[in-house]
Amino acid sequence: MRWFLGILLITIALLFGVLFTPAGNALLKPFVEAKISEKFPIKANLETFKLSWSDLHVMLTVGATGHIELKGTYSLATQQVKMNYMVDTDDISVLSAVISQPLQGPFHTRGTIVGKIQEMVAQGSVALSKSYLDYTVELKEFEPRRVIAKGDLKLQEILHLLVKPNVADADVALHVNIQELNIAAPEYSRGNLVVALREGSINTNTLQQEYNISLSETPFAVDVTAKLDETNASIVMDANIAESSTVSCNTTLNMAALSIDGTYDVALKELAPLSVLAGMPLQGPFYTKGTIKGSQKQTTVEGDVGIVATQMQYSLFLEDFNVRRMKLNGDAALHEILYLAAQPIYARADMNLLVAMNNLDKDALTGVIKTKINSGTFNSVLLQRDFNLTLPLTTFKAEVMTQIKESVAVSSVELMSTIASLQTQQSVVNLSKGTLHSDYRLRVDDLSHLQFLTKRPLRGAVTLEGEAGYADANLEVTAHSALLGGQMDATMLNNKLSVVTKNFQTTALSEMLMLPKVFASTMNATLNYDTLSKKGALKATLLQGRILPNEMSLLLQQMAHFDITKEVYDITEVNSTIDNMQVLSDVSMKSRLSDVKASGVLLDLENNRVDAQLDVMLKHYPVPIRIQGDMDAPHIGIDVKALLQGEGKAALKKVIDTELQDKLPPEATELLKELLN
Repeated sequence: MRWFLGILLITIALLFGVLFTPAGNALLKPFVEAKISEKFPIKANLETFKLSWSDLHVMLTVGATGHIELKGTYSLATQQVKMNYMVDTDDISVLSAVISQPLQGPFHTRGTIVGKIQEMVAQGSVALSKSYLDYTVELKEFEPRRVIAKGDLKLQEILHLLVKPNVADADVALHVNIQELNIAAPEYSRGNLVVALREGSINTNTLQQEYNISLSETPFAVDVTAKLDETNASIVMDANIAESSTVSCNTTLNMAALSIDGTYDVALKELAPLSVLAGMPLQGPFYTKGTIKGSQKQTTVEGDVGIVATQMQYSLFLEDFNVRRMKLNGDAALHEILYLAAQPIYARADMNLLVAMNNLDKDALTGVIKTKINSGTFNSVLLQRDFNLTLPLTTFKAEVMTQIKESVAVSSVELMSTIASLQTQQSVVNLSKGTLHSDYRLRVDDLSHLQFLTKRPLRGAVTLEGEAGYADANLEVTAHSALLGGQMDATMLNNKLSVVTKNFQTTALSEMLMLPKVFASTMNATLNYDTLSKKGALKATLLQGRILPNEMSLLLQQMAHFDITKEVYDITEVNSTIDNMQVLSDVSMKSRLSDVKASGVLLDLENNRVDAQLDVMLKHYPVPIRIQGDMDAPHIGIDVKALLQGEGKAALKKVIDTELQDKLPPEATELLKELLN
């Protein structure tokens, strides 16, 4: 309104005594209209322009439905004005460009301007839908010097007017009494401001739609009192959120020196309402209190934060109101931090944390982080629910030391648990580039503890050493181990695993897998496996193999008088395909007097079952063997009819003549001989 009145009064002064006639008004109208369009980037039409020696009537159309009107009298002799004004629009967005603030919705204000041109008083009221505000503004040289306003507003309507998400509603009682307003130097203003929010409630639907935050009904009430006294502004705020949640602060601002000295005390029963401000999901109780002191050049914030078992102290150092340094130290409970960040509580542990950052510039982070974790336990119920891991009772502890320089973090880690231990000497994370490179040493003293991962029992111990790296959205891990009398080298790129073994002893492998020892040899193998699809292929070559005494070798010796355990298989080839926990294999092995082939041998590792059809040639005579059932004690069957077609027939005749001759009736002996002829 000030700009509009100023332009009109200046125009009147310039054209004094010349254009106070209807004809003169007609000449003046396009000039005024052009000046308005030149000064303000809005689409406006000067519908009415009437100017006489003592009267003025101006009607400006803005947008499709907006009107701005100024009508009243003035005296050139006494410099007195008495005007009525009105702004009436169903969509104030057309005026957004004037004040450089997005606006929307209906807006209505009307009032009067009286007094001398150099010292006028504007009195009026603003009405939205259910919001009302009465105001008085005293102007000197067209600048507001004193402002008094009082009204009852709806927070929801204010948010809508300012084009903000409708996150909450409340009844707002506003009382402004600025006795001396200095636009050029606001620090020298004097007065009071009182704001009271009552019957406040969070709009849960808006939070869900705009920020994906689920929140129950949350009532709140806020009282803010500000007192401006020369260069000091004293602000006292008290807020009550839901039940038993309070936020209070008492702060003095020196507007001239831009300094602050105050205290704050925050006790929240539920953090979820602040998720919008934090930009991340939050929940649970939170408490902090502290002091804030300093100036624009340097400000210090010191306080305590507590959540039941978490008690920490913090310091923030600001320069030009930007955080430059920080320190955080104390004891924390891991499960409380996870709950606070709305994360599943997969583990519980007592922690001692020290964070000392000397530079918080995102491109030049510098500082130290020390973390010590004691008495940690995993939540087996949640791990089973979310990852289908049946984890046994597992405790852990850890120490992590991190040095950060120029946004590169170098850490050493020592993690001890009842399942495994992990050490890294140098883990390097480039925080700017988002890359990782680390060495590691992983030790499992008892493989039986890994059954929740392997899905079958194991025995023994294993140590893996290698490196891990992440760059360009690719994760690469290498692993090396002296294992099973030989060497294993593995590489995993994302979900692709490649393993090469040399000189593995098959008997040691059987012992680790807790399977019967049926074959002794040295094995070289290559495994390619996809950890996502759980599919892969295994190719193995077994050297200088021998079949160990077992039920099958005993049957062959009894029925065919052939000791297969004396055979040496120079090269045995095994080609397998893996689908989840099922292994399907083709086997080929040959010795001086025997030849063994098998196609489609099934090992069901999940159910510990085997199903194999062996085609065995003994001295060129076929002996089909079927192995089925539990891998620990499978059923072994030999096809006797096939055996009798070869040297087995002569062997049985010899047994009858030598060993059974005196033990069987003559009739039975003759019958067996006839069957074998």
